[in-house]
Amino acid sequence: MLHIVGMTDVEQFIARARAYCAKRDVSPTTLSRKLLGNGKRLGELEAGKSLRVDTFARAKSLLSEMERAA
Repeated sequence: MLHIVGMTDVEQFIARARAYCAKRDVSPTTLSRKLLGNGKRLGELEAGKSLRVDTFARAKSLLSEMERAA
């Protein structure tokens, strides 16, 4: 799992998601839909939009599961 010192939790999540997309040849839109239920949410997070804490926790957990399975 990717962990970079000095990055916020959201920045780390985005970096992990992007790394997963590159490694598994998955589009960010597809991964965003799987993790957040909306294909545009990952891009919105990158643009500074916020997320509910429970939604973020669920998405991080799901991404961790997907990374372990990869």
